Order: sequence, then structure tokens, then C-alpha cells
Amino acid sequence: KKFTTVWYARMDSNIGNPRSRKIHTLGLTSILRTGQVIFFQDMSTLISLWISSLEEIVETNGDCEKYHSNFMYEFHYNDDFTIQENGEYLRFQKLMKEVDPVHNLILKDYLKDTMRLVKETIGEANFTALMGNLDKNLVENFEYFLYQINN
Repeated sequence: KKFTTVWYARMDSNIGNPRSRKIHTLGLTSILRTGQVIFFQDMSTLISLWISSLEEIVETNGDCEKYHSNFMYEFHYNDDFTIQENGEYLRFQKLMKEVDPVHNLILKDYLKDTMRLVKETIGEANFTALMGNLDKNLVENFEYFLYQINN
């Protein structure tokens, strides 16, 4: 539990880049897939993270314009960031689009699939109880972003 608490706190205060936030969101979400009950104790925090992630981005096939930061190829020259266009840069961009889960996994689908897996793992009654213990507005906002926006 302390591990995820520290991860949430560090992520919330230190990670602003949408690409980095998505990869951390996928990582934290994947912990639920283990079915370990201890990770369900942080559902409110995780759902809040999901809402803020879904609110911030508009994905198409898992990709989003905000994910295309060229952080690996940026360097500071005078007061301007300049991207070096070269073969390695182009190869890197192609690999990122083809292989990186940030560009290929649709966050909404991943969240829906995770919730389905959690429900199957802990059972319908336990899942209903888990969601019933959460703040109703939080759950409604999550469902709104998951099922209503941009579907």
C-alpha cells in the first residue's frame, strides 16, 4: 500500500507531461489486474487519476498530439529548443508510434478492460460493494468520461 501511495504522490506532484502521465497511469492501473485486494484500497485515488487523465487528452487509436514530445531529441540552443532532423530521429519517431504503448493503447479501452477483469476476479457482489463504497460523484464522473465523452 505504501508503494502505491508514494507513487500517486510523486506522480501527481512531479509528472506533468501527458505522455509520461499516461505511462504511469497504465502502470498503476495494471496493478489492479493482479487481483490483490490491497490495491483496491486506493480506488478513489486511482479513479481520480483516471478522470484527470481522460479529461486532459483526446486520443485517436491510442495516440494523441500531446504525446509527441521530442524529449529524447531536444537540446537547448540559445533560448530555443531545436529538434535535430536526422535519420536516427525519424527511426525513433517511427518506433515510438509502432511499439510504445503510450501511442498504441487506448486508455479508455484499457480502463474498461481492467474494470471488467477486476469484476471477474473479485465477483459481481464484491465489485458492486467496492464501487458502492466510493464517492458517488467520483464514480459518476468516471463513468461519464469513460462511456459518454468522445465515444
